[in-house]
Amino acid sequence: MSTVSAITSFVGPILQHPLFNVVCFIIALLAIGLLGFFFWRSRKKIREALQKKEIVSESHPWTSAIAIVFFLSLSFGIMASITEWNRPGKITVLDDGKVITDSKLYVSVGRKPQAVYDQTQIYSPSSQPRPKEEPVKMEFKDFGYAKTDYEFKMELPDEPEKIKEIHKNYANQDKLVSEGVKPFIAEALKIGAILLSAQESPAEKEKKLYVYVKDQLNKGHYVIEEGRIKTDEKGLAIHKTNPFTYLKIKLSEFKLENFQYDELLKKLDKEKDKLIIELESIEVPDLKELPFLDDVQQEIQQQILKSKKLSKHQKKLINESISSVRQLIEDLKKRDKKEQKDPKK
Repeated sequence: MSTVSAITSFVGPILQHPLFNVVCFIIALLAIGLLGFFFWRSRKKIREALQKKEIVSESHPWTSAIAIVFFLSLSFGIMASITEWNRPGKITVLDDGKVITDSKLYVSVGRKPQAVYDQTQIYSPSSQPRPKEEPVKMEFKDFGYAKTDYEFKMELPDEPEKIKEIHKNYANQDKLVSEGVKPFIAEALKIGAILLSAQESPAEKEKKLYVYVKDQLNKGHYVIEEGRIKTDEKGLAIHKTNPFTYLKIKLSEFKLENFQYDELLKKLDKEKDKLIIELESIEVPDLKELPFLDDVQQEIQQQILKSKKLSKHQKKLINESISSVRQLIEDLKKRDKKEQKDPKK
C-alpha cells in the first residue's frame, strides 16, 4: 500500500463521519468565541492601564494557540463538506461521468455519486432480500421437474470504461444482478436440465448439472438442437455470446443450494427401486402368470385421465414408468429362461 493510500484509508473514514464536520464547526465557533472574549478582555485592560498610565501587554498567551485551533477546525470542516471518500472495495460512478475505482478522497463540489458498486460480492439464498426469491424451476428431458437455489460470486472490472458500460446498461448493482446476472444463470440451469434425465440419482444429476452450468457461466449458453448440444467440426460445444465476458464481469464459485427433487419423481423412484428388489428375488416364468399388471396399468391410466392436478408431462412420465416396469419383467423372464437352459451359468 502506498503512503497516499495509507493516509487516505486513515483520514477518509474520519473526514466522512457524519458528525465530523459538525464537531469541527462547533470547535471553530468556540475558538472564535474565546478569541473574542480575550480581545474584549485585552481592550478592557488597555483602557484601565491608560487611565492609570501603566504599560500593559496587548497579547494573551493562549491567543495564538486558539487561533490555530480555529483555523484548523474550520479548514477540516470545510474539507469534510466538499469531499467524499471512495471506500476500499467500492466503485463510484459520478454524475459527470468520472469513475473512481481506487480508495481515495475526491472533491464532490458540483458533482454527486450516481451509483456505488461493490467490486466483489457473494450472492446466496440467505443474503437475498425479503421476500425471498423463488427457486429456479427446471424441466428435464424426460419431463421430470426439480427446483434449486444457487450461490455465486460476482467480481466487477477495475477498468473505468467497462464500468461505464455496465452502468449505462443497468444503472445500479441491484439491477445488474436481478435483470442481468440472475436471468443468465437461470437460463444456464434450464439448458443444463434439458440435457439430463430426471431418473438419474439426485447426487449424480446435481454433479452433472453443476458442470454444465459452470461451463456456460464461463463461455456462454449452449446452442441446443433437438435436445443436444450443438458442436463444431472438432466436436466442441458451440456457445452463444456471453455478454458478461465482454463486460469483464467474472462469475465464479457457483454452487447449487437447496436442490429439491420433484415429489412425483421421488415417489416413482422409491416404487421403482422397491419393485426391482422384489422382482429380482422371484422367478418370472411367464407374463401370463402376472395378469394383475394389466389391471394395474388400466387402473392407473384411468386415474391419470381423471386427475386434474397432474400436468401433461407428468402423465406421460407415469405411463413411461409403467412401460419400464413391463420391460423389466420381460428382461427377467428372458433371464430365467436362459438360466433354466444352462443352470451352470
